[in-house]
Amino acid sequence: MHHDLDEKSSPTLTQAPTVSDHGEAERAYNEKAGHIQVPQEGDRLIPDIHYLSPTDSRGQATRLTDDLTLLQAERAVSHEECEVQRSRSRARTNETDNQDVFNQPAQVPTIGRNLESPTRLMKALDIVRKLPRVVRYFFYSLPVTAVLLIPIFLGIFVDANKQAVIGGAGGVQLLWFGIWLEVVWLSLWAARIVTSAMPYVLGLVAKITGRGNFSKWRDIGRQLELPLALFLWMLALIISFLPIVNSHKVPARVPDEADTAYPYIRWIDVVNKIIIAFFVLAVLNFIEKIVIQWIAASFHMRTYSNRIEVNKQSIA
Repeated sequence: MHHDLDEKSSPTLTQAPTVSDHGEAERAYNEKAGHIQVPQEGDRLIPDIHYLSPTDSRGQATRLTDDLTLLQAERAVSHEECEVQRSRSRARTNETDNQDVFNQPAQVPTIGRNLESPTRLMKALDIVRKLPRVVRYFFYSLPVTAVLLIPIFLGIFVDANKQAVIGGAGGVQLLWFGIWLEVVWLSLWAARIVTSAMPYVLGLVAKITGRGNFSKWRDIGRQLELPLALFLWMLALIISFLPIVNSHKVPARVPDEADTAYPYIRWIDVVNKIIIAFFVLAVLNFIEKIVIQWIAASFHMRTYSNRIEVNKQSIA
């Protein structure tokens, strides 16, 4: 019995004091003293890796490996970002170094500068642009008209025996060929001059007959102005070509130059067919533009009438 008492009274003989025993004794002392003890770092139980199961140890090792891999990846990404920022800063530094701030080209002030004086040709063009359309078109046609007068003057003043025949033996006289070229050029500007008055003519006719307001028909005339000018130009060419060219041929010498006095001239036939083809295209284009304007006018009329009816009903 004495032996049992000694074993109970001396814990050092049976087991060594643990951390939990010291913690419990310290907490008991603090409770008696009336203090609240904050758990210390030593109070926490540190798990012993040797007592973990194989599954837990493998899981903890895997977590450690994953943490290390993630840390390496973050370091690599941060290193790449630092390299990119360094390269950008270097590029900006190089650009700044290349730009010489103290050697910039000076901007010449525009205030107080003497503008270049316009030439006589520019002054003449400015004066022509301010003129009405009819007079302006007339001045536009003058330079080419003067150039096309050269074959006409040659045909008038040069001896007929020394003149070149257009198209070979049995061809057209130089004088009348120059006249036809003048007709081609002047008929174009004549058609433009005639059609320039078309918007006002259509507006005036519509106002007199009560077919609509003046501005609407004037806009329609402006849309049809160019197609009508092309139609009139092709019409003038197809009317004037054969009478001018075929009626003024130089007869060929029958035994030497040709079999007949007036042989077949290929270029006259080809040019005539080309003029006819362009005339057909001009007619179709003019008809197409008329149909388009008619469709647009009827559509707008119906739309406006529907809006007027809706407004009347809303007002009533």
